[in-house]
Amino acid sequence: EPAIKELSQAIELEPRRYEAHLDLALAYLSVKQFVPAAKQLETVVELQPKLPMPHILLGRALLNTNRTLPAIQEFQKALALAPDVPLGHYHLAFAYQSLGKNAEAISEFRKENALHPGNPEVLFRLGQALLEDGNAQEAASLLTESVRANPENGEAQFSLGKALLQLNQTEAAIQALTKASTLLPQDPRPFYLLARAYAKVQKPEQ
Repeated sequence: EPAIKELSQAIELEPRRYEAHLDLALAYLSVKQFVPAAKQLETVVELQPKLPMPHILLGRALLNTNRTLPAIQEFQKALALAPDVPLGHYHLAFAYQSLGKNAEAISEFRKENALHPGNPEVLFRLGQALLEDGNAQEAASLLTESVRANPENGEAQFSLGKALLQLNQTEAAIQALTKASTLLPQDPRPFYLLARAYAKVQKPEQ
C-alpha cells in the first residue's frame, strides 16, 4: 500500500508526531491489518493519552485480534475521558457480548442508544441482545425501528421475525422472515422459522 509506505517514512522523520501514527493506524485498519494498527495506536495513546477516539480505535483493533480484556480497558478509558464519545458504549457492549456477558452488553447498548438515538445498528444489536435475554416485546419494538431505518439488514429482519413469532404476531413475522430469506439466501434459519410460521397459520404448502 503506497499510503502505508509514505506514512511509515513520515514517522521515521517525526517519530513523536502522533498524527502520523494515527494516520498510519487508520491506513492499516482500512485494509484490516489489525496487529500493526494496534501497535501504532498504542503509540498514539502514549503520546496523547487524553484523546478518547484513539482509545476507541485501539480497542477495536485489539477486539479484532481476540484480545478482548485489553480492548474493554481501552473502551473504558475512552468513556472515562468522554462519557458521550460516539459508539464508545456500543463497542464496549460488543466486547462484553463476545465474553457472553449479555446483561453488561444490554446496559451499554442502552447507554449508547440514549446518548445517540436512532442508529439502526445500535437498535439492532440492542434488540438482538434483548431477544437472547428473553425480552421479545422490547426486542420487537427496537428491531422494528432498526429495519425501518435500514431494511436491507438481513440479520435484523431475521431477529425481528423471530421476536414477532415468539409474540404470536405470525403474519408480521412472516413478512420479516420472508425479507430475511431474500437477504440471506444461503442461511437456513429464516427458512426454518418461515416453515414454523406458515404451520401456525396452516399454510404448510408454502
